[in-house]
Amino acid sequence: MAIIKNEPVFEFKDEDYCKPRHIIVEGSYEEIGYDLGKLAREEYGTKLRKYRDPVYAKAKRDYLERNWPERLAESKGVLRAFDLAEDDNTFDPTNLMYDLYGEGEGGRVNFGACTGLVLPHEKTDTGATFVSRNAEMVKMVLFDEMYGKKPPAGAHMCFTRDVVVEKRPTGGGYRNIVHGGHDLLNPMIDAINEKGLFISTFHDPSTYGAEGAPTSGYVWSGVSLIQLMNQVMDQCATVEEAKRLILRSHLYQSIFVLHLMLADAEGNATVFEIDGSSGAYLFTDRVEGELKLVWSTAQPPNIELAQHHRTPPPSSLPEPQWSVTK
Repeated sequence: MAIIKNEPVFEFKDEDYCKPRHIIVEGSYEEIGYDLGKLAREEYGTKLRKYRDPVYAKAKRDYLERNWPERLAESKGVLRAFDLAEDDNTFDPTNLMYDLYGEGEGGRVNFGACTGLVLPHEKTDTGATFVSRNAEMVKMVLFDEMYGKKPPAGAHMCFTRDVVVEKRPTGGGYRNIVHGGHDLLNPMIDAINEKGLFISTFHDPSTYGAEGAPTSGYVWSGVSLIQLMNQVMDQCATVEEAKRLILRSHLYQSIFVLHLMLADAEGNATVFEIDGSSGAYLFTDRVEGELKLVWSTAQPPNIELAQHHRTPPPSSLPEPQWSVTK
């Protein structure tokens, strides 16, 4: 199989900031990895990130073999697309990053961005689950301009080359659509699979992580939260299944630090976040008959309340705060 569609979502105009493309790829997971890897290399200028030491590459393969065989197969295809051996221990084939510049040791980006909600299915006219979200972008080159550096000539700004990647695996795993940018293998904004499980990312400055650090390779093991989104899409049909997968996972955070909103076709919804002090994995489930509201604030987490994401009165929401530290 191959990429069967790669077209603009709408007719682009010169003044459009974001120019998203709809990409449909079908085949075995290894074929999907190869096709997306080839596209990333040839059209998006992707360069695979390096591990600091081969032991990280070996441990990553071990982890994927036990927990995410679909991504292990995709990784084999990516390595082939970059003319690398299947057992290469230098480069990380689990991300296909593009349009990110000036990655370093990482810092903190302290701002609130993005909101979302899940409507209570008890109160919808059809009994179906409805979700909504807004994604607030930073109109700059990541990460050079964010950290006061001069970007390279011709650099693309944040999410200008947005993608909607539709995967149709033929050898098991759920079909899914993932929207985002900066990574053809792990677009990082919203996703839904054929079972009706939905997942969305939101900035969470209260959690732990290294923003602006290398996105893959480096000293990372396990999976990042943006990779976790895609694993959930491949393997889970419900919020309950996703929770159990998350609790079995070894997670790290780079690019941006995040928390996740999940909802399923049965009306279940939760917010997943990692406590910034203890590292505990926390879930805050929806309350029957109430809106499930998610927002990002620069408030410290409360492990007892798990940052209760209940509908707040407007007066209780803080004013947006912006700052960058290294």
